[in-house]
Amino acid sequence: MKCTYLIGFFAAALAVSSCSPKTTTGVLRAPGQTTGKVDGTKDQSEADREDKSGDTDIALSNKAKRYPGGTIALLLPFQLDRVAGSAVSEEDVKRSALALDFYQGFQMGLDQTVKSNKRVELQVLDSRDNAGHNANLARSQEIKDASLIIGPVYPAEIKAFSASLPSNNRVLQVNPLAATMPTEFNLPNLVSVTPPISIHMRAISAELSKNYKEGDVILIYNTANSDHQQFIQGFPADIKERLPYAEVISVSSPSELNDKLNSRVVYHIISGTTDRNQLKALLNVMDERSMSDNLEFRLYGHPLWNRVDFSSYSNFTFYRPVISSESHLNPLSNATRDFQSSYKNAYGVEPSDHAYKGFDSGTYFGNLLQKYGRDYAEHINKETFEGLYSNYKFNRNERWGYVNFGVSLMEYRFGKFQAR
Repeated sequence: MKCTYLIGFFAAALAVSSCSPKTTTGVLRAPGQTTGKVDGTKDQSEADREDKSGDTDIALSNKAKRYPGGTIALLLPFQLDRVAGSAVSEEDVKRSALALDFYQGFQMGLDQTVKSNKRVELQVLDSRDNAGHNANLARSQEIKDASLIIGPVYPAEIKAFSASLPSNNRVLQVNPLAATMPTEFNLPNLVSVTPPISIHMRAISAELSKNYKEGDVILIYNTANSDHQQFIQGFPADIKERLPYAEVISVSSPSELNDKLNSRVVYHIISGTTDRNQLKALLNVMDERSMSDNLEFRLYGHPLWNRVDFSSYSNFTFYRPVISSESHLNPLSNATRDFQSSYKNAYGVEPSDHAYKGFDSGTYFGNLLQKYGRDYAEHINKETFEGLYSNYKFNRNERWGYVNFGVSLMEYRFGKFQAR
C-alpha cells in the first residue's frame, strides 16, 4: 500500500494523509520545499521514473497504461501561498478548511471505487482563490493531461479558469460546490453538481401540483427579498404548464393576502422570502384566518427555510410546510455512520457538509472512470446516483452543460425540516 502525505506542513498540523492502494496523488507541498511545489508538481524522482527517456509521447503512453481509469485534476483553494514559512496559524487552517474537508471526503470516496484493473491518478492543485493563478493553471501540463477536471469552486475562479483553457480541451469541468446558475458561465463542458435555485423552484412546483385538487387556489406571496425574487422566477409559467386551469393569484402585502382569503378552499401559498419580518407577517395572517375562519393552508418555501427557527410559531406544523434541499443526509443510516467513523478515525474530526459532498463526488466520478475510462462523458447524463448527502441526476444542455436535477423534498415535522 502506498501512503502519500498531502499538503506538506499541513500534514503535521492537521494529520492530513491519503493512503490508497490504487490511486496516485500529486503531492501538494509548501512553497520552498525542495521535493516539490505548490500546485501538484511532481518531485523530480517521480518525474524521472515516469519518463526516463524524456520523450513526452512515450511518457503519456506509459501513463495511460498505468492509469486506464484516467487522471482527475482536483483544483481546490488551499491558499498555501498565504502561509508564512512553516508556521501554521489558526487562520491558515480556517482559510483552508473548505478545501481540506472536500479533498479528504473526495479521496475517501475515490478510494472505495478502486478496482484492480482500473487505476486512477489524482492530481491535487491549489487554486489559491485567485483568478490570475487559475488562468495559469488552465494552461498547465497537469490540466492538459487530465481526463476530468474537478474545480475550481468559486464562480470567479471558474470563469478565469475556463476562459484560459485551450480551445481544443473538451474535457469535462466539474463545478462541485457553487450553486451559481449555469447560464452565468455558458460552458457546454461544465458539470454543475449543486442544483441551481431554478431546479428547486421546479421541484416545489411539481410537489404543489401533486397536492393540488380542483377548486384549490394557488397564492404567490411576493416580496422584494432577493432570495424570493430568485426562487420565484419562472414559477408562474411552470405551474401554469402543470396546471393550466388552476387559479393563480399574486399578492405583495399582508393586507392584500388577507383580502384574497375569501372562500373556504385549500390555499397553496408559496413564498421564497428568507426575511424573518416578512415571514412573521405572512404567518400572522395565516394564523389569524385559520383560527377565525377555519381556512386550510398548504405552505411551500425556499430551501434556506431550513436555517430559520420556526419554533415560536405554534401553528406552523399545521400548514404542512415543504421545502426542497440539495441534501437528503440521514445521520442515523448505517452508511452515514460508517463514513463518520472512518472520517474521524482518519482525520480526528467529524465530517463537515463539504466532506460529505467531497465523498459523494469522489464516489460518483470515480465510479464513472472505473466503468468507462476516458469515455465517461458519454454516460454522465445516464448514470444517476444516490449518495450520502446528495442525489445526482444530470440533464445536458448544449449551451451550459450538465445540470444536476437531483433535489430532495423536506417536510416540517417535530420542530424541524426533515427529509422524507
